[in-house]
Amino acid sequence: MQFREHLKGLYVLYIILIDVILMMSIAFKLLEWLKFRYKEIFWKGITIVFLVSLVGMYFYFRTYEQTFYLNHIPQEMGVTKILYQKTDSWGFGPGGNETGVVVFELPENSAKTIESAGRDFFNVISKEDTPRNEYIRKCGDWQESHLSDTNTSWTLGSFLNQYGFGVTVDQDIENEINLAASTKGSYSTGCAGGAVIIVAPKIKKVFFVYAG
Repeated sequence: MQFREHLKGLYVLYIILIDVILMMSIAFKLLEWLKFRYKEIFWKGITIVFLVSLVGMYFYFRTYEQTFYLNHIPQEMGVTKILYQKTDSWGFGPGGNETGVVVFELPENSAKTIESAGRDFFNVISKEDTPRNEYIRKCGDWQESHLSDTNTSWTLGSFLNQYGFGVTVDQDIENEINLAASTKGSYSTGCAGGAVIIVAPKIKKVFFVYAG
């Protein structure tokens, strides 16, 4: 699920790379026309342009990646910052496996609103058919978090490793997620692609975890 979405960003990077290659090709033609004494200056300019293009592609991908994950969280929460991220994938296409943990900062005003309104806050989350809500529309009903109660024994480790493709997560983060999954006042929902969103207003964090 995550891998297929990343392909969209990689496709744009591919187009940019093709543009750079075309630019280099034109540069070679221009080099044949230039006099010998200008070649050194010309090559320095080409090198600078090429390096700037690479840096631009890197920052584009980082921005795309952050936007991609932010779009998995309801916009009503006002989340804009990723605090921690650990993801990995194995294989390609339908037979591939993807596992990850992304931690977002929950703004203080949103945390206070959720603590005050409780589950009612999640009744106003929009599932309107818009590009921004494309993923949220694939999630179920929100409930007060009890993922790791005595019946399910849910833990982050068991969840991430359910298909044998787990990732090693910072121990403090893992402890926070396990606590949020069983603490009254936290809320969660299951989403498409084997994902779970856990909102923990007491510690001002939102956790997006997936294994599928």
